[in-house]
Amino acid sequence: MSTTALIPVDEYLRYSEKPNCEYRDGVLYPKPWPTTDHGLLEFMLAAMLSKLGLQAAPEVTVRLSHTKFLVPDVIAASVLQIPYPTEPVLLCCEILSSEDRLGTMLSKCEEYHYLGSPVLLGDRSNQADRLGVSLRFGTCARYRHAQCW
Repeated sequence: MSTTALIPVDEYLRYSEKPNCEYRDGVLYPKPWPTTDHGLLEFMLAAMLSKLGLQAAPEVTVRLSHTKFLVPDVIAASVLQIPYPTEPVLLCCEILSSEDRLGTMLSKCEEYHYLGSPVLLGDRSNQADRLGVSLRFGTCARYRHAQCW
């Protein structure tokens, strides 16, 4: 049986290695290395949100609780908190890539929603179609709080 060494929150907040990691109850969960397509989509989303007068940024850590920190692909708010948001932001965007698991991503969307942040979920990998999950622009069939494209 393997054991995972728990990492204190203050150590996670000093963590600067790549790829970015998410933090849940003392355990680090590395995000997949971003691809060029993924990075371009993040850039375009942030640029569009900025044109709407919002502050938008890719790969910013968001504190959901004292023991949970997630890293959405793009976040947006009227004014982004420094050094990272601890209150709900106006929008959390996630781009589903082939390396991501649909169930895991939808769970993240639930967590953002529980915090009070709306979600925009994009599916680059067509996983949802292959699994028969309806993700179309508008409201997701099972996840009414998430806007999907």
